[in-house]
Amino acid sequence: MTPAIRRREVPMNHSPLLSFQQRFSFTNTKLVLVSAVGGEWELPTFYDPSGAWAEYDAATQPGGAGLADRSWRSVLRVRGRDRLTFLQGMVSQDVASLAPGQGAHAALLDSTGHILADLRIHATEDAVLIDADPRCAARAAELLDKYLIMEKAVVEDVTDQWGILSVIGPGARALLEKTYSLTLPNDLAVLGHAPLTIGGGPGLIVRHPLGDVAAYDVWAPRASLVTVWEELTKSGAVPVGEQALEMLRVEAAIPAWGSELDPAVLLPEAEMADAVSYSKGCYVGQEIVARIHARGHTNKALRSVLFGDDARPAAGDLIYDVSGESEIGRVTSAALSPRFGGRALTLAYVRKEHFDPGSEVAVRNGHGELLSAKIVAPPFSELTHETV
Repeated sequence: MTPAIRRREVPMNHSPLLSFQQRFSFTNTKLVLVSAVGGEWELPTFYDPSGAWAEYDAATQPGGAGLADRSWRSVLRVRGRDRLTFLQGMVSQDVASLAPGQGAHAALLDSTGHILADLRIHATEDAVLIDADPRCAARAAELLDKYLIMEKAVVEDVTDQWGILSVIGPGARALLEKTYSLTLPNDLAVLGHAPLTIGGGPGLIVRHPLGDVAAYDVWAPRASLVTVWEELTKSGAVPVGEQALEMLRVEAAIPAWGSELDPAVLLPEAEMADAVSYSKGCYVGQEIVARIHARGHTNKALRSVLFGDDARPAAGDLIYDVSGESEIGRVTSAALSPRFGGRALTLAYVRKEHFDPGSEVAVRNGHGELLSAKIVAPPFSELTHETV
């Protein structure tokens, strides 16, 4: 008799907002994030009984603001007088001169230029805070600590101290200013932040990168996250689940860990121009990144791929040339795009011969069917929800 296969026991993590989320019976469908070291996270796919499209529309309509739970993200803290000079020698972006309130997108690489962690770096008065996907954060903390030798710095995991919520949409800034009686700087750069007192303790409002959609991350003491959520919803923010967030992310062509990013991907392949400086000093993996930059291209790179009206591609589908004979890439993320009238839009790695917008390709779905598609180039800010 064949023995039953037992599922490996993996710890399940829940948001501090779980009790609130469970009030919505229609969040039975969950998105599960699998972490190599931190177990799994269960997050609501949607809150609105009408589904993710209603949430997307509520968040992106004129004056609208969506509210998303990002408390699953890990937070690292680097303290000590050498914190910025140490990070300067470790990450791909120039962070040496970051002043309090400034931030940067950066990657931690191996010696061959492959991505080990995708990091958002925030300089405060007395520390550097880093938020990252939990599937790469533990590795990042381990590597940073390993390379600390003579520097006066210390790396700590402070995820249990912080909770992050995202406020998204044209009305996001006005809603935050009304709720917390503040005025955000007009020149607040992406990943720059403004400090505030929130939930009885220190907090941050960070400008969140989401293409042409206004978005801000609210950092608050983790113990007060439910109170902050209730304050923001009382001010008019509409809860938004993971499915609507995925629509927004794919439309903005933002790569995500576990989908577009992992240790098999070279930094230049991921098209993260905001995460690399070609003029800074040495860092781990710089030689390979500089060599590829000098060559002018990679053999494959991340692109957006648009499909016809009824096509339903999925992550993992293989991409071919129009003949369907030569494999040229792979779909990494897929969503139905309101900006394209509900047509499927995906992120995918494709070979250099098909980089140009308008290049026609074919995608073989899980049923063996070939779906016609073409390469398109973000940003898609000129499009409306009715565009087909």
